[in-house]
Amino acid sequence: GSEVAFDNISENNQNQVTQPTSSQPQQESGITYFKIYDQTTGLVSHTLPFPSSWRKLENNKDFTFEAPNSVKVSGSFGRNFTYGNQYSQYGGEANTAPMSLEHIIEQFFMPTAKQTNRTMTTYYELPRLAQANQQYFSQLWSYAPAQKQMKAYAIEWKDNQGMEYITVLNIMDQRSQLGNYWSFYGQYLQAPSNYFNQAKKAYLYGLENVRHNPQYIVAYNTNEMKKAGFSSKSTGR
Repeated sequence: GSEVAFDNISENNQNQVTQPTSSQPQQESGITYFKIYDQTTGLVSHTLPFPSSWRKLENNKDFTFEAPNSVKVSGSFGRNFTYGNQYSQYGGEANTAPMSLEHIIEQFFMPTAKQTNRTMTTYYELPRLAQANQQYFSQLWSYAPAQKQMKAYAIEWKDNQGMEYITVLNIMDQRSQLGNYWSFYGQYLQAPSNYFNQAKKAYLYGLENVRHNPQYIVAYNTNEMKKAGFSSKSTGR
């Protein structure tokens, strides 16, 4: 189902701590840039521009944001896979070739949907989000030169209790001479049908206009290079 473990991406909700609201002063026309912290470094990893009426939840194992009218945003979920030569540092599920969106939905989402009486209503690409993801991941250091391809999709659902849902699914395929790795990760928003379209627009706007912290990217890259036995001087990066 969609409640799957997700532990290899630094944006994992469970690896974040959130500072008090006083450290979130950036506001513009009803939008607040909510700061998301990386627990390992203590740095802001990124900020998300969501409506100021939304509230970031602390220590909630199921949801990360809530908003008026019973709107909620889930925590992160995802899966990692390797194929071709093994990427030993990634773990993940071995010898699993990249799947189509339809295959991912059928294998990982439909069992949960059936259990919870949710019906898929539509799915579509999110090219602006894919582009934002591409720009971010292209800045992350890799042990070997890697070709990284990002796609992003929205999958919409409804249940028999008057609720609607949008799952935002990010898919990354990374290929290098050392081997190949792919993953999917994402979150979902739920809202009563009357408020769903408005909440969905606000949610997608926030994700597509994420701001990544350059200091965090430098800290991440430095740590990855250290783990691989490089220093920034020896690589010239």
